[in-house]
Amino acid sequence: MHFFSLFISLLITAIWGFNFVAVKYCLHTISPLMLCFFRFFLASIPFIFFIPPPKGKFSLVVLYGLIMFALQFALLFLGLYLGMEAGLTSLLLQIQVFFSLFLGIFVLNEKIRSWNILGCAISFVGIGIVLGHLDSRGTILGFLPILGTAACSSVGNLLSKKLGNVNSLSLVAWGSFIAWPVLLLFALLIDGPESVMCTFFEIEIDTWIGIGYITYLSTLFAYGAWSWLITNYPLRTITPFTLLTPVFALLFASIFLDEVLALWKIFAAILVLTGLAINLYGHHLLRIPPPLD
Repeated sequence: MHFFSLFISLLITAIWGFNFVAVKYCLHTISPLMLCFFRFFLASIPFIFFIPPPKGKFSLVVLYGLIMFALQFALLFLGLYLGMEAGLTSLLLQIQVFFSLFLGIFVLNEKIRSWNILGCAISFVGIGIVLGHLDSRGTILGFLPILGTAACSSVGNLLSKKLGNVNSLSLVAWGSFIAWPVLLLFALLIDGPESVMCTFFEIEIDTWIGIGYITYLSTLFAYGAWSWLITNYPLRTITPFTLLTPVFALLFASIFLDEVLALWKIFAAILVLTGLAINLYGHHLLRIPPPLD
């Protein structure tokens, strides 16, 4: 991996780490579905009027928008709304790494190496520590949407790979355009028309700032750059970088949300980070040439 790609990968994970803080803050004054709606409406309008649709099958773009954006983030915001801590949520989402690796094997015929298995096993121990403390720090109802979020993320990565070399900004803008009408419809059905109308007129300025961060940094920039990385590198190389997101999220949540950075959280994060290092650099540690694919 080139230095520039490495820098972009780290920057994306830092942005996504703070994103949990911004989302948690916004959910104090806005419903999960409406927060999703604003995020993807602003990420698509007015950009789709100046950016052509991604090349390739538009049906895949539709699926990408519905799964990677609408469904994934509706579930994520719902889990946080139901009581999951921002830092813990970021750790639990790393389950998507295992989903992505298996999808890469069975769907894209990518090969898995012994160090990939070892790295995932160590990271899974860290995730297990989080699950062991779930009763005191979250709710089962909050955990289930987070599990669904991880599955959606893995499928979204696969769809991005299937789309091939498409314009990343175009994919994000048009995927967002697919997502927001569906989210608005469900907000009207679940939250109710009156609640939706009140949201439009009663959002405070600090909530708008949070929405701006979630939209323009976490969505347009970060997901556009992530799609570019997924297109140019194997899934097993890119997806482990998401394991760094909870490190940033735990730190930012302790600073801005006063979430207690307990010892077990630190230990879990160390295990997750160790698994990431083994996934990325296992062939160096074992002195085995890296795969050519």
